[in-house]
This record gives sequence, C-alpha cells and structure tokens, in this order.
Amino acid sequence: MGKAWIVAILLGLGGATGTVMARLINQRRMATFRWPSTFGTVEKFSYGGDGPELLHRYQVNGREYQGRAIIAGPMPGKGLGGDVPERFWVKEDGSLRFPTGASTEVYYNPDDPSDAVLVQGGNLGWWKAGLPLMVAAVMWGIFYVIVYRQEEIRFVAGGIGLLLCWALGRAIVEYRRRYKQAASFETTVGCLTRAEVVRWRGRRGGSTYLPAVEYRYEVNGVTYFCRQISMQKTQWYGPRSRAESTITELKQREPLEVYYDPQRPWDAFLLK
Repeated sequence: MGKAWIVAILLGLGGATGTVMARLINQRRMATFRWPSTFGTVEKFSYGGDGPELLHRYQVNGREYQGRAIIAGPMPGKGLGGDVPERFWVKEDGSLRFPTGASTEVYYNPDDPSDAVLVQGGNLGWWKAGLPLMVAAVMWGIFYVIVYRQEEIRFVAGGIGLLLCWALGRAIVEYRRRYKQAASFETTVGCLTRAEVVRWRGRRGGSTYLPAVEYRYEVNGVTYFCRQISMQKTQWYGPRSRAESTITELKQREPLEVYYDPQRPWDAFLLK
C-alpha cells in the first residue's frame, strides 16, 4: 500500500470521527426538545475571550443539581463554552439571557437529571457537520500534490499564501474594530474574585503560563463577572514571570478600574 493510500485512510478516519461527533451533538441537541423542564437559578455568568462560563442550580424531585451547559455538547453534562454562538445567550438588545441571579427554565434529561441545558436545540448546520471530512479531503489533496505532483506545488503554495493573507487581514480588521469599540467603553469599579497563574505543559516537557483572573463589577445595579484582562479577547501563554507580573499589577490596582461596553455591559476588560 502506497503512502497516498495510508495518508488517505488516516485522514479519512479522522474526518469520519469528526463527522460522527457532529452527528452525535445534533442528536443530543434535538433530543432536548423532548426533555421536561424545571426552574433554576443562575448562580454566576462569567464572560471571557474564550466564551461564556455559567453555573446554575435546579431541583428535580426534591434533589438539587448543578449544571454548566447552555446547549448540549457531545457528552452528557458537558456543554460547550466558546463554541456557543452569542444568539443562544445574548438578547437582541445586547443584554444577557442568563444574568447572574436570574431565574431561568432548565431542561433536563429524564433518564439522568444531572444532564441539563438552558437552551433547547442548537442544531449544527450541514456544512459544520461535514466540515471534518472536507478538511481531511483538502489535507489529502495537499499531501498528494507535494509528494506526487511536485510540478504543481506552486498552486498549493499560492493557496496556502492566500489563506495566510486572509487570516492576517481578518485579524487586523478585528483588532481595529475592537480598538474603535473600546473607545466608547465606560468605567466602573470592580474587585478580583480569582487571580492565579495557569500552567500549560507542552509535549516536549516545556511549560508556558497564563494569568487567569476573574473580577466582579456592577452596572446599573446588575452584577457582572468577566475574565478578560486586556482589550483584545485573545490571551497568549508566555513565561511565568510575565504572568506573575500581570497578577501582581492587578492586585496592586485594587479596587480595579473596569472598562465595559455600555451597550453590552457583560463585555469588559482591565488593561488598555
């Protein structure tokens, strides 16, 4: 069996696994339309660049449960964070559907009441479900050209170059949009509820670190929690000294000056 077939089989298995996982997610999300409901309380909604984190409590037959899922994920009780589109947790006017302290309807699995969501459905589109297989096909095409059709490799290089240019351009546009948006942010006072250095260990034994913080603030009498440090939502891992320096700086600044979006008060940051 040649290299092309081996790579094709491996990529095909990977793509098929991704597609099966997408189908499993769709099945679980459609099943939530048949789940009974009860009412619970949102204990905390926290927003960060990696998406929302939510904690809610509810009771079924006199027993109390704790959940974190907004919409159903691939496994029972495991919802999706950054993969949850805003339309599921933000209203049309920009306010939160599940603010801290709010009462909300909770849909739970009758066979396992600990498996619950706040939003029914959320079916993935056909293109998202088939995306793993499409990516696998493109990767196999690139491999085939590089190994067997080197005279056409310039087309592959050109395509990769265009993709990188598109990604760079999109990042620049997003940065400019965020910078312009932040100019209209207002300020309030907040306090840290979490401040620690998170370690990420690489495959080769090296480690990088990230300052992980959460802070609480109020806008018009409503309490919000946020995890964003800087204006840009993406945070990068780096040396431990830099992460510790950021944590120390934030602690020294307490009470914190919090910059928040007046139209979307849950979106905030600490350092310009």
